[in-house]
Amino acid sequence: MTSLYAHPPAGLLGDHLERVAVLTETTIAEKNFAVADVPQEVLSHLGYLAGAVHDMGKGTKNFQLYLFGKEFTGNKNHALVSAFAGYFLAVKYLEKVKLSDEELSTLLPYFVFTAVKRHHGNLRNFRTELDMEPSDQEQKLSAQIDDFYAVETERIINERVRGLDLDFVWQDFADFVKSADYLTERSYFAVDYIDNEAGRGLRESVRNFYLHQIIYASLLYSDKSDVIIKEKPTRTQAIDTDAVTKYREAQKWNNPTRKIDKRKNSAYQKGLEFLRSNFDPQRHLYSVTMPTGLGKTVTSFALALEMRKMLADKQDARIVITIPFTSIIDQNYEVYADILGQPDSGGLLKHHHLAEPKYKEGYDSVRDGNQSQFLIETWQSQVVVTTFVQLLECLYTNDKAKLMKLPNLTNAIIILDEVQNIPYEIWKPVREVFKFFGDRLNCYFIMMSATQPLIFAPQKEITELIPAYRDYFKFFNRTKLINRTREVISLDEFTDTVAEHFAESEKKDTLIILNSVEVTRICFEELTYRIPADDADIYYLSTRISPFERKEIIKRIKNRPKDGLPVVIVSTQMIEAGADISVHTVFRAIAPLDSIIQAAGRANRYWENPNFISPVYIYRIEELEKANAYIYGGTLLNLTHEVLANFAEVEEKEYLSLIEDYFAKIKMQADYKEDTILPAMKKLEFESVGQFKFISDRKTNSVFVKLNDRAKEVWRQYVRLAENKEMKSYERKKEFASFKSEFYDYVVNVPISYGEDSIDWDDEPQHFFYVWEYNHPHGSNRLYRYAETDSGEPDFRQNTGYSPTTPTF
Repeated sequence: MTSLYAHPPAGLLGDHLERVAVLTETTIAEKNFAVADVPQEVLSHLGYLAGAVHDMGKGTKNFQLYLFGKEFTGNKNHALVSAFAGYFLAVKYLEKVKLSDEELSTLLPYFVFTAVKRHHGNLRNFRTELDMEPSDQEQKLSAQIDDFYAVETERIINERVRGLDLDFVWQDFADFVKSADYLTERSYFAVDYIDNEAGRGLRESVRNFYLHQIIYASLLYSDKSDVIIKEKPTRTQAIDTDAVTKYREAQKWNNPTRKIDKRKNSAYQKGLEFLRSNFDPQRHLYSVTMPTGLGKTVTSFALALEMRKMLADKQDARIVITIPFTSIIDQNYEVYADILGQPDSGGLLKHHHLAEPKYKEGYDSVRDGNQSQFLIETWQSQVVVTTFVQLLECLYTNDKAKLMKLPNLTNAIIILDEVQNIPYEIWKPVREVFKFFGDRLNCYFIMMSATQPLIFAPQKEITELIPAYRDYFKFFNRTKLINRTREVISLDEFTDTVAEHFAESEKKDTLIILNSVEVTRICFEELTYRIPADDADIYYLSTRISPFERKEIIKRIKNRPKDGLPVVIVSTQMIEAGADISVHTVFRAIAPLDSIIQAAGRANRYWENPNFISPVYIYRIEELEKANAYIYGGTLLNLTHEVLANFAEVEEKEYLSLIEDYFAKIKMQADYKEDTILPAMKKLEFESVGQFKFISDRKTNSVFVKLNDRAKEVWRQYVRLAENKEMKSYERKKEFASFKSEFYDYVVNVPISYGEDSIDWDDEPQHFFYVWEYNHPHGSNRLYRYAETDSGEPDFRQNTGYSPTTPTF
């Protein structure tokens, strides 16, 4: 008997196939997939078959020679021939099972085929995966069949599949592969399936798409888990479903004295009471609609924990909290960490592209780099705090790395914080896919916002968990919108208006939000001349200054002494992404209405001025007209103008009616918007679906800013790593991950102007980054504007970060 290996020196092929088969089967079985027309047992058995054969192609003489570093001739590819084995056995299995849906009986073996074929790569479109040239493949596969250790391979596979009452006869399989007929049959089937899309309903098409993804993702997850983790990962640490109640008691929030705190407490208590009395496990879509500053973060988490408790006898519900921007994940994560009171990654996990790549088990134990990365990226924790990007690009992808978290997304309670940030252009696919994940994959969605979009029909498709939310909107009157958009003014006129308002107003804290980096900088520099340093601390915020500087500015604004100078903040719209600050007055360039309401949420945020209604002035500025249309698109701006057209002033207690009118108009646009994702799903065009990006790519160059001694040390650490020729690329990637988050605190990503190949810079990039150093005698100092005071503190009146010689609106 010949010993065949999957991973030398000790990884026997049969053992690996057995472990992956069982884990794939149990991964599907434990998720309680309720996919119509495919019994749970059948789907899990198909997963088992995929795992049982996924590496069968390693049983060739060529591959065994390759594994041990010996010379070989011929084909060492193992995935394709393994895929044929999966198809061959799946057909035999389904002939015994006899599904009522004949198309599914024909389709599912092909899903096993493509899942196994691509377990080391990304999916291509279904037709492409099945459409192969007989003359090309026949010769290669025939030669590969003859290269197998046939007797040993037959024994290994039979040991795996006899539990399903299947018999794998090598000669039958060899004859099947060597016949050319099956190649033509697959091509014809792919064409027929795609041509029949008109006769297939949308729900059925979405079902078929995710049936495939379930099998594929479960195989990927199980294979990687066996290789990296070596055992079935488990979430051992329990979390307290009463954690928020205990936290609020410790904070003494249950006995509030201020009006706003009483309202917060009321919303919290009534939301929980409503959920306990009205929760229906058959309803999967919920919303939390509350005004800014009323504690949506804590309330929604309490509702998710309560829902988890109510579902405990049916499923072990992971809580996944998604946030649109990485800039506010850290501050929200700290809230959840304080509530749960533990550092273990099995209980609470933060995942985004810059998060610390350490999976902690207790206070002292951390998994190694590969294990940490796998456990983090597959969301193997009780509570996961992540981004919209991570969630949505898992649902609409052909990327195997992104898909591996799909099994752990099922049965989850998913919170979408600031859900209005989902573009209306993708409302259709979001609606259909969320419904499918709710009805068939046992997910529960809580969509949270002060400006709730109409992705789902209220009361019909989605249940509001704060039923008296209208009362809370009427209660608040902290701000008012003052519409100055009936005419377009110049930036000079706008800046004059801001400076005059500051000079004449008793309440000085002022926030100016503009929609272009360059116009924001010009306005800021003008105001530094108009407002003396003794009268105000003035700050510039945009993505052209480093994250390190942005964090420092927000910290200074929040922690300033009560008797300190007023603040004037000139910012791009980035400050609307959850920055926890409060000012007296806001000046906002015209933007979509939900952005304007978010901007208003930075004024009188905690009702610290109960007898003062903070003005939020809205302007059209000539120098921003083109930028506005580019950033937001004409549709949203036109709808905002329509909604505001009949108002000179609108107080906060009337915002809700504006929001509802605005989103009703957007829904009409969304319903008629051409969608590319769902049609691609209908045709099983995995590669086309995978082109989805939640955030559009734009060509940028990266600048590393050596602002301080720590930044210089981090840069030296990066250079040492980049220049270490003895390390393999994956080793460098792993080492870089350990300080990646801090490294990117000093990186500014600058868009390249249209028609240009790179940004304006005098020096060549070093290891993919342009480098700036304070007081370094070269021309690039003019491009990154940073200065310090005589005491060595940042001079925020001068610091505007990267400023090109030509505007890049």
